[in-house]
Amino acid sequence: MKFKICKVETFSSHSYPGRPNRFFYKGKWYKIDFIDDQWYEGGLDPERALIHYYRVSSEEQFFLLRYLPYFQKWQILPVEDNFA
Repeated sequence: MKFKICKVETFSSHSYPGRPNRFFYKGKWYKIDFIDDQWYEGGLDPERALIHYYRVSSEEQFFLLRYLPYFQKWQILPVEDNFA
């Protein structure tokens, strides 16, 4: 499965893009229960774009959210190994 573009609302923050609070996926808003992990790739390497990743839990399911600053877009991918 591929990442899909989605809408994400974030908490106001001094860091960009801010911590995700909820996201819109398949016609419904999901409130994020907690952020399980976060990391980034790229940024220091001029050959690679910076991408922020968040593994989040919502309604007993995990999702990967990623933010692409260059395009100012959020993307989502459901995670298969949910609470196993």
